[in-house]
Amino acid sequence: MKSALLARTNGMKLSTILSIFVVFIVIIPITLSSIFVLRMYKTDVINQATERTLQSSQTVAYATKQEINKMISIFAAISMDPDVLTTASDIQTTTSVDRQTNISKLHKILNKHTSSVMSDVLSVKFFFKERGSYTYLSNMEGNEETTRKTDWYQLAINKPDKIHFLGEQPLVVHSEKLLTSIMTASFSPSAFNILSDVEVIYFAFSGGEFENILLQDTNRSSKVFLVDGDGSVVTSNQQLAQQGETIGPILQKLTGKWGHFLKTIEGKKMLVTYANVGEADWKIVNITPYSELIVNYEKVNKIILLAAMLIIVSLGAVAIYFVRNVTKPIHRLMRQMSRVMDGNLSTHVHASGSLELLTLGNTFNHMIVKIQQLMKQHEEQERAKRMAEFSVLQSQINPHFLINTLNAIKLMALISKADNIQNMTNSLMRLLSSSFNRGGRLARLSDEVENLKHYLSIMEIRYGNKFETVWEIEESVRTLFVLKLLLQPIIENSLIHGLNGRDHGGIIYISACLKNDALLVCIEDNGVGVTDQALESYRKQAEEPVKDRSYSGMGILNVHQRIQLHYGKTYGLHIEASERGGTRVKLLLPLISSSDDEEVMSA
Repeated sequence: MKSALLARTNGMKLSTILSIFVVFIVIIPITLSSIFVLRMYKTDVINQATERTLQSSQTVAYATKQEINKMISIFAAISMDPDVLTTASDIQTTTSVDRQTNISKLHKILNKHTSSVMSDVLSVKFFFKERGSYTYLSNMEGNEETTRKTDWYQLAINKPDKIHFLGEQPLVVHSEKLLTSIMTASFSPSAFNILSDVEVIYFAFSGGEFENILLQDTNRSSKVFLVDGDGSVVTSNQQLAQQGETIGPILQKLTGKWGHFLKTIEGKKMLVTYANVGEADWKIVNITPYSELIVNYEKVNKIILLAAMLIIVSLGAVAIYFVRNVTKPIHRLMRQMSRVMDGNLSTHVHASGSLELLTLGNTFNHMIVKIQQLMKQHEEQERAKRMAEFSVLQSQINPHFLINTLNAIKLMALISKADNIQNMTNSLMRLLSSSFNRGGRLARLSDEVENLKHYLSIMEIRYGNKFETVWEIEESVRTLFVLKLLLQPIIENSLIHGLNGRDHGGIIYISACLKNDALLVCIEDNGVGVTDQALESYRKQAEEPVKDRSYSGMGILNVHQRIQLHYGKTYGLHIEASERGGTRVKLLLPLISSSDDEEVMSA
């Protein structure tokens, strides 16, 4: 992906690349980050509002449950009081004065039980087993026989000794109070209670306290309903919500003990939260407009979008300034580079701008100076190379004159029967003929070996056979080309210096092989060796610039210089002490399989 991106930017202007960079690295990330943050914030705001609303619903449900439990406790105390049951039964069975006495007694007992909630209790009605009933406080409308057949009545009988909180019932209580809602409950004493003729006790009380609980909700735009098990609205915090109002569109989703969901009601998106209330299967339902939940988010949204736009505009202005200040010096540098491409090396850049651009401009100027120095150095090396070749040619005296003279000496030695002189002269003639009769700078390694053998033959005669030569030339390197007369000065140095003082037993080892894509030639002797001072002196001279060296001789240093002048610093000559006690000279040369000058230069 990275290479593909780089490929797309190839050939584009730097200003375009920087502009794209600003868009993709600054503007787009800021925009996406703002959107992401706003979405996260919106989700968090909605979650928090939902949690608060749900907690509010649960709080209202808890308060409602407490109120219901309070009423149930009072009704349970009444229902389980033997005096209440006995006195109520006596009212049914007695007449005249005794009945009135029992009524007064019952009222006294009931007043004691309901003293704390006297204003809320509307009526207590006793239904007896056979027939008949008695009502405490307000009478309730409705036929007795019809009432005994209702579901709640049968439920109380089937499940005795338990308060059944019924919620609203269709029976109407005659009361002078202005009632917005009436709550009911029922109780049936156990059939085993033989002391009482009471079959069911029916309680009716005001729902005003429940309305007060619902009105405690702090969000005035929310609608809070107390819904019974049938889906009817028992009470609400809204004035328009009257008893019997239903919230049918959301009833099917009111599952579980508590929960929340979003619902569109009357064309508006609403958050609905609900929580169960006690054992009567009632629920507190809170309906809040969705717009109220995100009102703070809308404010923050505007602020963040405005801030993001200001940041983008500011960064855009900075980016334009930055692009212009960066590209202007670069364009100036490009113009100067074009002049250099046209061959004008006298150009100069006025460096300006940031530290990086200053460094770039100064580096360009330094590069131009360095190129000029390298060109001058190249010219000097070429001149030195020509001088080196001239030094080699200088050592070659008129070949025809030498060969004719040596031929005459050979004939004189033959007539005089001087075999040593004849052999020495013959080797010298072959050596000179081999060198003079070939043009170019290079010779095959095999030819150089033959020339060395002729040279060593002469030296053996000269020194009286005090040394011998050991050859180890690999067949794979014999056809490679090397510079002419490259090895002879090293062997001469071994004879003059290395084996100096030896009358016999001298050995010169000559080997050639391939090593790491190069030709390695080693010339080693078992002579007196080389001192550390001599090695250090050679290293210092080898590191001197070419222009400071002399080409008056053909010694070891000149061989090193010739190799580096032709092939570069990678190749050259190295001197070290030998394990045999003498000196080892290593020549590292390129692999050249042709004598063409082009291959020499490429090597």
